[in-house]
Amino acid sequence: GSQIHKAFKIYILTLNLPIRPTLREQGAQCGLYDPSIEIDGTESGVIRLCGNSHTRYLLETCSNSIDIRYNNMIINTATSKYKGFEIYLESVQHDKCRPTPPPAALTPLFNITSQVACGLTSGRETVNFACELGYGLVFLQSYHFVTKRPNQCDVTQYTCFYPGEQPQAQCSGQQSCLYTHPIPLFSPSNACQNSQADSTQFYYQCLPMRPSTEYPTVKLCANPETSNEMGFIETPNYPNTYQGGRQQCSITIRIPNNNIGRGYSIYLYIIELSLRDTSTINPSST
Repeated sequence: GSQIHKAFKIYILTLNLPIRPTLREQGAQCGLYDPSIEIDGTESGVIRLCGNSHTRYLLETCSNSIDIRYNNMIINTATSKYKGFEIYLESVQHDKCRPTPPPAALTPLFNITSQVACGLTSGRETVNFACELGYGLVFLQSYHFVTKRPNQCDVTQYTCFYPGEQPQAQCSGQQSCLYTHPIPLFSPSNACQNSQADSTQFYYQCLPMRPSTEYPTVKLCANPETSNEMGFIETPNYPNTYQGGRQQCSITIRIPNNNIGRGYSIYLYIIELSLRDTSTINPSST
């Protein structure tokens, strides 16, 4: 018979680490000197996590051992308090490991791109994709499918589907990512009669992760409006917590002045949203 390979499923229960003013969120592109967690021993190499994250499934590896390192870099956090992190590991077994993943495909900037990963189709289990340096992966939609012929990798021939958190839970904000479709992938309660999803289709873009002269920053409560074609909108003193300022602020986004003969749409992306987080504010405040 085939050799049994021991492996791990990894979940994030809590991730709440300090971040520097130059660091964007979504666990994105952590630098060597940022407070972070490193998970080594996965097929995709070292995975580095920083900043904040909600409770989520992260990934499944086919390695029989992993190393988890905590880089406790000292940075000035003023009066803010942080919880740290808590990770849950679950030991699993595989009849065989996945084949060597394909090289990363570079995605054109801002293009909305679709990819499909299929857990029971040979050669289609893994998707390896990447952005240019300084840009990160942002996910728009993701769906898990139960298909009629799981070995065909055809999501148009589905019997049921439901929204999913993968691969964005693993890959959001990173410059490159390797996502492997797990089998079995059980559906959440009351979805698809608890059938196992065999395929995942997702849509994503490569967007800038840091402000620059090309992608400037507009401060909420300081700028009443903006007509920048691209850029960031932030609360005052971001990424530090916003305390003691105006209670109500608004900003108007207008189309650029050079709009003659051109049509515009406004796309808004939430990079980080942390409102009244008791781990980063004074518990006595109201």
